[in-house]
Amino acid sequence: MFTENMDGPEGEEHVHLGAKIMGLLFGQWWADFTLRHSRYWAKRNGVSVSKLCYADKLAFAMTPGWLYLPMARATGELAEYMEKSRDRQAGCVAFTESERIQLESGHPAQWLEGLQSYTRRWVEEHQGGGPDTWTVVANSNAAG
Repeated sequence: MFTENMDGPEGEEHVHLGAKIMGLLFGQWWADFTLRHSRYWAKRNGVSVSKLCYADKLAFAMTPGWLYLPMARATGELAEYMEKSRDRQAGCVAFTESERIQLESGHPAQWLEGLQSYTRRWVEEHQGGGPDTWTVVANSNAAG
């Protein structure tokens, strides 16, 4: 939230601001629920994701390209997101061959289609609360 690098160290810590706000307004349970909406944060901290994570991921996966791509361009984050997803998928065996091709295409619409496909599959696989073996977290002892 309000960071120039949403997928870097600053962005991955955005959960703290949201959690602080929710905690002040609604208490510790909501602060924790908000913290755990990030699968990277949850995995790095050895906790399960909250149900908010699934809603957050599905919101991205369901947003049509004609809406998502201009928003990501307007914030200046599209190129960063495309690069970061290529970096993350390099260490992840969970992407299908089709998704890899789309992510590496360099074309925003194809990239989005591949990442949305992966994201939908991630939610379907993990919404029951099982261990997240897909998410790769740098500098973590967690498997993935």
